[in-house]
Amino acid sequence: VSGANNIKQIVLAIHNYESANGALPHDILDKTGKPVLTWRVQILPYIEQENVYKMFKLDEPWDSENNKKASQVMIKTFTAPDGAGWAAKDDAGWGLTNYRGVSGPGAAFEKGKKLT
Repeated sequence: VSGANNIKQIVLAIHNYESANGALPHDILDKTGKPVLTWRVQILPYIEQENVYKMFKLDEPWDSENNKKASQVMIKTFTAPDGAGWAAKDDAGWGLTNYRGVSGPGAAFEKGKKLT
């Protein structure tokens, strides 16, 4: 049941992000177009994690010296509640998640596209 609640929270956050920003969340890119942070960072304020969002330097990779601390915060909404899956059991599991978005041409999280 709480796994379904996590998915509901994520979907609601995506919708609220789109309402506020006019497009679905997408990976955050550096100046060269390389993804440095995932779309999940963009929805943090919409799942009551604005304090974690504010820790990130959005123009730096997730594993930069500045972003390591924020990347190590375990966001319960992004993990399987029953502990199933690799994210909950991986010794270096920080920054990992059980929930993913599909990226690629025509997908909701397509690089460089702002989908509504």
